[in-house]
Amino acid sequence: MELGFETGATATLEKAYDRLTELVHDLGPADLGKATPCAELDVRGVLSHTLAAAQMFTDVKEGHPVGDRLGDLLGQADPASALDRVRRANTAAWAASGARQGETVLPFGTFPSAAAYLINLGEIAVHGWDIAVGTGRQATIDEELATAVLGFYERAPMERLRGRGAFGPAVEVPPGSSAQDRLLGLLGRQPR
Repeated sequence: MELGFETGATATLEKAYDRLTELVHDLGPADLGKATPCAELDVRGVLSHTLAAAQMFTDVKEGHPVGDRLGDLLGQADPASALDRVRRANTAAWAASGARQGETVLPFGTFPSAAAYLINLGEIAVHGWDIAVGTGRQATIDEELATAVLGFYERAPMERLRGRGAFGPAVEVPPGSSAQDRLLGLLGRQPR
């Protein structure tokens, strides 16, 4: 599925952030230590990873060296405040003139900017799902958004990515499953 990069891409990223923001603004201190579908990460770890990934994309799009501002972006900050700050910068970076054109050079490869955008979008949406599952809340990914990200990962060299530890083994889902469940299964998660 092609997102209309001139009109719809930023709105779709905002939609993913809306869901993540809803989840994070409701987090209590006890929620941060809860387990998630990412076996090695608790809710705090998933959120920290998600913020670092979004900051990486922002840095790349703004021409900053990657890594200068990464690490634990939560620190002692309120999770909602940290997310709000990263969200504003990330969406602005993708909304900038020319941001969705040409190629984007990431630490793990060079991609058409449309593909880099989908990776960024998937980070926000899928890890939002992880946080929802970890905190026992309704875990959903918007169907249009899931379809777009699924289309990218269905064409990606998943076995090579799995070999690098980026994703777990694929989880088989029943025929006719939603785009959300197919995306989650492809990325090594058991749909709920």
